[in-house]
This record gives sequence, structure tokens and C-alpha cells, in this order.
Amino acid sequence: MNKQLLNESTATPFLKFYKAAESNIDPVDSVLYDCLGILKEYFDNYIKWYSHPGRSKTKQKEVSIYNDFLKRQKEINHAIVSNDRKEMITAIDTGINQWHYDFPIVKHLEFKDEEGEDTIQVKKDFEELQEILFKIGRLSNETPYIFESTVAPLNDLEQSFIPKKELNPIFFNKEEKLHSKIRTKLLEISENFIKSLNLEDTNIEVKDIILAGSLANYNWSKYSDIDLHVVFDFKQINENKELVEEFFMAKKSLWNLKYDVKIYGYDVEIYGQDINDDFFSDGIYSLLKDEWVSVPEKENHTILFKKILKKAKYISKIINNLIELKIDDKRKLELIDKLEDKISKTRQIGLENEGEYSEENILFKILRRTGYIQKLKDYKQELKTIKLSLNESSVFKPRRIEERLLNLKKEFDQRIVFDGSKKLLYKGNVKERQLYFLEKFYKNYIINVNGDVKIYNMNLKEIPIQFGTIDGSFDCSYNQLTNLKGCPKRVYYNFDCTENNLTSLDGCPKEVDSFECPKNFTKEDILEYCKVDNDQIYIKQY
Repeated sequence: MNKQLLNESTATPFLKFYKAAESNIDPVDSVLYDCLGILKEYFDNYIKWYSHPGRSKTKQKEVSIYNDFLKRQKEINHAIVSNDRKEMITAIDTGINQWHYDFPIVKHLEFKDEEGEDTIQVKKDFEELQEILFKIGRLSNETPYIFESTVAPLNDLEQSFIPKKELNPIFFNKEEKLHSKIRTKLLEISENFIKSLNLEDTNIEVKDIILAGSLANYNWSKYSDIDLHVVFDFKQINENKELVEEFFMAKKSLWNLKYDVKIYGYDVEIYGQDINDDFFSDGIYSLLKDEWVSVPEKENHTILFKKILKKAKYISKIINNLIELKIDDKRKLELIDKLEDKISKTRQIGLENEGEYSEENILFKILRRTGYIQKLKDYKQELKTIKLSLNESSVFKPRRIEERLLNLKKEFDQRIVFDGSKKLLYKGNVKERQLYFLEKFYKNYIINVNGDVKIYNMNLKEIPIQFGTIDGSFDCSYNQLTNLKGCPKRVYYNFDCTENNLTSLDGCPKEVDSFECPKNFTKEDILEYCKVDNDQIYIKQY
């Protein structure tokens, strides 16, 4: 135990850290550095022990834990020298909740402290800390690492649907009143969205601003979004309700493209809603009145998770097969629209009949939380973008399509910082849509990315632009690449080029944290081209 902590448990700085979060105040610098110092010592010692030449590192779960620990160590070290409070807070929260084999790090720190004196106080402090972590949904009851067992553990996804005993303490106080700091920030976000609608010169007024969904209920989890509804009387805008709905959807999409807003890690989803529409949410909180419109009730719900999960797996296969289907793009867009419509209507029926805990709504949330809803949306958007760029002469006048692309480019450029004459930095993740814009407008630049690059399953025969440094992971798997020209020179985390037609590693990164490669190459082949931290190379054997 550190000398400065002899009279208090290691839990003390973390208690101060999370209690500050509960009270919606920023923790002081000394608390941040104490937490980071404790975590740094723990992860440094573990990695030193694990890396001992005499230890065998053959078990897959040991490799997984070691890779996760390396990431936490890098995040902590970088946070300490960065002096960036946001980065420090994220590194602490991720580090204390990192799992080892059978317990999270917070539990291992308790074991370590109990070797010293005053173990009764140590145990009390850690029990309080773990209670806070469970309460805010940061700890699950089961390890994410796979163990040989006859009983399958309750996984993190399933547990996320179990109702909590309290409302999310980050958002609501013990009297179930929205924290003033949260309310002020949500009103500020809403005002920004309202201004983007350009309705200032009209008599159209906002009827209310509503917080709804799981974060206004007891079924919140780490997967929750902040569902923010700005309420209007649509008839004041136009008698054609469908036209107004399309207007708000377009404005929402543009706003989300420009802003990536989070509050304590929760994404903000903002909507324009008609005053005459129902809220399919048990909890409805008015931000303008600062009071509940509908108070959520604590109820016990039986969720047939395995049954619903089976349906979700079936639909996920349909989505994957639809994306890989070799048919005309126009026909494929029709099938995607049909599938999206079916998923949406099924969920709507469930909400209307049985509310938030209906099987249909749980099914939708499983698909969203596992990324399949977004995968379908991204692929649909890519098809539409390609369709416009290829068929513009037969659908639009060239000038009009160019105007539309330039308008979208203005929004896209909000995330770009130019670094030198032929280099730029893109702030955010690069997927199919972002790759399209980078290729169309910045093909001659070296592209650095502050985020992940996810250009897998795009039928690419070559990488169409030149990447530089990637601060996250780079995944170009499931394409038709024969070489790796265009790949970045440095990848901060994982590089994955599996499931391609590679005959050469020419163009692969010079330095990565870990490297996933198809079976036709050896570890020696990879190391000839690339420096891999701690030789973390994984050859896919199938």
C-alpha cells in the first residue's frame, strides 16, 4: 500500500471520485492523480508479472485479459501526462471496472489492501465503493471472460434488461428530481437543436422538452441513450404531418452529423415530436416544468431472454445475408426498407400493447445494442450515396446533386483539422460513409484518424486512400484485398486484415499494438514488415 494511504484504504480516492460524480461536481485534481497512481501501480505490476519469460501464455482467456490490461495501462499512462481532465476521468472509470479473471479490479485492490492493517474499515470502504458502482450500472455480476462451466453465466447483455432498484443516480437525486446540472445541460442542447430548425421568424412555439426512455425509468443500463423530445404542435408548421415528420428527421440527422454529444458517457438522441403523439415510456420528465409528467413505477417483469435472443440471432443472420447478397442495389434497397419497416412496426405494436418490457421492444434493443440496427442503417446510407454519385445524370441535374454533396461536405468538414499541406486529421470513427467523402474530396491527403477505422465487409479490392496514424483500431477484414497498400503506418490498438485475398503484406502498418492475420502468413512474415507490441499476433486458423 502507498505510504500516503496508510491511514486510509485504497478505496478512499475512488469513493471521492464517484461521490463527486453522484453529486454532479468535478473531482479535484488531487483525487484524479491519486486514483491514476493506484491504478498505474496495479497494472504495471500485473503486466510485469504476466510478461515474465517463464510464464506460459497459451490460454485464450489469459491472452484476452493481458491485451485488455495493456490497453488500460496505455490509457492511464497517457492520461497522467496529458493533463486532460476528461481523459483522466475516462481512464479511471475504465480502469477500476476492468475485469481480471473472476473479479473486477476494484475487488483485487480490496484483496491487496486487506493484507495491511485495519481490514474492517478497508472492507467497509470497498463495500460502499462497489455498491456505488453497481448502482450506476458500471459493474456486472459475471466475468466477461469465458470459463469452462456447465452453467452459462448471466451475460452483460441479458443483465442490462433487469430493472434497477433506483433511477440512475447520475441523473436523479434521492428525491427522484433531475439534477439541476443535468437539466441545465439538456436545455442547452435542446436550444441548440431548436436554433438549427430556423423557426425564429415564425409563431411556432415549443410546447415542452421531455426526457423519456430508459434513463427516465428503472430499466436504464450502460447501453441507454438520453432520449430528448422537443415537443411542437405539428399543425402549426404544416397540415401535412408526414411532411413535418420528414423535416424533423432530416434536421435530426444533420444535427447528429455535426454534433456527437454525450453526458457522462450516454449518447444524446434528440427528436422533434408532435404534441398529439403518445410517449411509449413509463417515465416522462418535463425539463421546462422540472417535474414528472408520468412517474415511473417499480415493477417486476419476467423477460424470456433466451427466447427473444434466439429471434434476434435469426434477424441478425438475415441482416448479414442481405448485405452480402449479390443483387441489384435498387432491389437491395427495397429489401432493406422492407426489413426496417417490419422491425419498426413490430416494435411499435409491442410498445402499444405491453409497453417497454414487451418482447418486441426487447428484441429491437438487443439488435441495437449488438450493433445490427446501425449496421443496416450504415449500409443503406452507403448504397444511397453510391446510387446518387453513379446515377446523378439520370435522376438529378448534375448541378443539384453537386450542391447536395457540398452541403453534406460542409457538415463532414466540421470534424476535419488540416495538419500540413497534404495531411489532415479526422476526429471520429471512419466507416463507409466517411470513407466515401474522404475518397471523393481528400484522396490526395494522408488521413490521420482520432478514432477507429471500420471499413470491413465493403467488398473493397483496394483501400482507396492513404491512411497515416490511427489512434484507435483499424479493421479492413472481410473484403477482397490482395495487398495492404493504403493502410496506416501506425495503429494505436488492433489491426485486423483477416478474411481477404491477400497474397502480400505489402503496405501493412509499421507499428501496431496487436495484429490479426489470415492463416497463409506466419508470425515471422508479419514481424518482417511490422513491429508488434509484445508480439501480440493472432493467426486466424479457419
